[in-house]
Amino acid sequence: MSVLLDTGSTLSYVDPQMVDIIAQPLLATIDPAGNYVVNCAWHNAPGTIDITFNDRMTIRVPFKDFIWQTDQKGYCLLGVQPAEPEAVDYVFGNSILRGAYCELAFASFYLRMVLWGSQR
Repeated sequence: MSVLLDTGSTLSYVDPQMVDIIAQPLLATIDPAGNYVVNCAWHNAPGTIDITFNDRMTIRVPFKDFIWQTDQKGYCLLGVQPAEPEAVDYVFGNSILRGAYCELAFASFYLRMVLWGSQR
């Protein structure tokens, strides 16, 4: 899967089946605009969303960084939403990137991700 790392994007956009896997344990529902939303109580709950890369590294994003408050009373946006069906690349926005430290060397097209903070 090709992924665009986008620090300018608040949310992340991935395969709809992956979103369903993340959304089910959080009892997410789909709002009228088609966004996955969860009860805002999850924002302050202990726990993480764990994303594993090739069985080599797992980043753990705390719920407080993965669940975004909105103007909808009592509902928050899930930090990952379904990508458009015609999407070629998926997008990892701040909702996922907050769980890792990324270093990009433009000259050599090299990206290094390491665990952030207490995850090490």
